[in-house]
Amino acid sequence: MSEVIIKRTQKWIEQFIIQLDICPFASVPYRKGKIDLQVSESVIDEEFLPVFLNYLISFIDEGNEISNSFLILPNYEKFEPYLELYYKCEELLKMSNSDSLVQLASFHPEYIYKDTMKDDPSNYRNRSPYAMIHLLRVEEVEAAIQSYGDTTKITNQNVSKLSTMSKTEITALIEAFKT
Repeated sequence: MSEVIIKRTQKWIEQFIIQLDICPFASVPYRKGKIDLQVSESVIDEEFLPVFLNYLISFIDEGNEISNSFLILPNYEKFEPYLELYYKCEELLKMSNSDSLVQLASFHPEYIYKDTMKDDPSNYRNRSPYAMIHLLRVEEVEAAIQSYGDTTKITNQNVSKLSTMSKTEITALIEAFKT
């Protein structure tokens, strides 16, 4: 099943993140094969947190050339329990003093930004076929932002682009990556 989940996630990265230009920084590391995808079948936080820590250690290893990684959590179907887990991972990142090296991003099928309605187009920027914790190298993020300039344009362009699509179109697009 992990292979299927990884293939679906790759399709989502290619056809949603890269093709729709949701993240203008994603295509280069993806084309260079510097993105790692791992599936965790964990169903409770206590199972996943040691997996996260071990993965974090290997991710920050100097010999590791992976640019960024997606830890895919298909069993975290509900947003609130997933978000609690995500915050625990952020706390572990800080406690391990790794937050100067790695930053996390959050994706979930039910993703919703605080103070937005469920169907607000801005939420779809972080909607994905499965719950995911995305690890990025801070150094690479800072370099990308430096070369890009004003990154608020990315958010505005994404919201504008997704606003032109109907809820049915966006939902169908995300759901298509689950099959």
